Amino acid sequence: SGIDQSFLRVIKLNFTLLLTCHWVGCLWFVCADLGVEFGFENNWKLHDEEDPSLSVSHSDLNGFSEYLRSAYWAIVSMSTVGYGDIVPRNYLETTLATIIILFGGLILPAIVGGLASYLGRFNTAISDHQKKLFMTKKYMKSRAIS
Repeated sequence: SGIDQSFLRVIKLNFTLLLTCHWVGCLWFVCADLGVEFGFENNWKLHDEEDPSLSVSHSDLNGFSEYLRSAYWAIVSMSTVGYGDIVPRNYLETTLATIIILFGGLILPAIVGGLASYLGRFNTAISDHQKKLFMTKKYMKSRAIS
């Protein structure tokens, strides 16, 4: 009836992943400002803008580039890829990064597993349909039905 339940599950998993990346990015963004409040002189945002090899200005796109860099860090960290271009610069950021990397190492495989499960069921349905079609054609040929 209507939309396949496993397809809905895939949509929910992708939405959950997107929302999680958003919130983790927001946490990372706020973490730099909290570090300043706690007296840390350096944070990832300051280093990000001061690094000449990156050519990043957080004021680009009316400040939205700062959010993009935070969301990018969340995706890279949660997927445990870790390119190393945005790294924690104080104890607060290191603590948050450690938690996020551990959390991402548990959540991401669950989401990928859900997607793989859906695709496996989808491929099985196609295969079953092809087998039925083959058997029907074989029956029709044996009975000389065109």
